[in-house]
Amino acid sequence: MRDALNRLRDEHQTVTRIQGELLALLADIGTAGPGRFRSELDRMSRELTAHLDYEEASLLPVLTEIPFPPTPPAPEAAVSAGA
Repeated sequence: MRDALNRLRDEHQTVTRIQGELLALLADIGTAGPGRFRSELDRMSRELTAHLDYEEASLLPVLTEIPFPPTPPAPEAAVSAGA
């Protein structure tokens, strides 16, 4: 799990970079050629989709093991914690 979380942390930096690139691309929309705009947007979409696919594949199996809604602690655990 540690490797997956480290990779996701790194990829979140990539997502931040993509956001900046998208903002720059949109700021230049008046002068950017439509082909360049489309290819850059497609590239960003592929990178973001790959990140989200990995995030789902690595986190969902772990998250499904967590009971929801959470169950209250067993009565004997509550008594032991207060003692």
